[in-house]
Amino acid sequence: MNQKSIADREKTEELLWGMLHNLHPGKDNALPRSELCLIFPEWNERTLRQIIKHLIIKHGCPIGSCPRGYFWAVTQEEIEGVCEYFKGYALSQFQVIAKLKGKPLGEILGQMSFELKEGV
Repeated sequence: MNQKSIADREKTEELLWGMLHNLHPGKDNALPRSELCLIFPEWNERTLRQIIKHLIIKHGCPIGSCPRGYFWAVTQEEIEGVCEYFKGYALSQFQVIAKLKGKPLGEILGQMSFELKEGV
């Protein structure tokens, strides 16, 4: 990624952070994905998802998604809902790994737990 692309992406992150935080607090105020793509036509939907993931992981932004779009989670209930969604997604990915390796899911989860402990 060149310097201009990095600067453009950082500007998009800043704008998106502000929009979600100030204009779309709470699940009831979700920003539809279709609007997000119209607001940032220079990015495709996949890149916008990556930018949102970056905002969550690197900056701790409590951004959630629901069928209506993306929102800034403001209540503990919304944050818990976002966490439950990600746990479910992670579990489904571990099920794929288990099937590909031909091993029981419990064995894969135990192996991952061990690998994480070793890496710390």
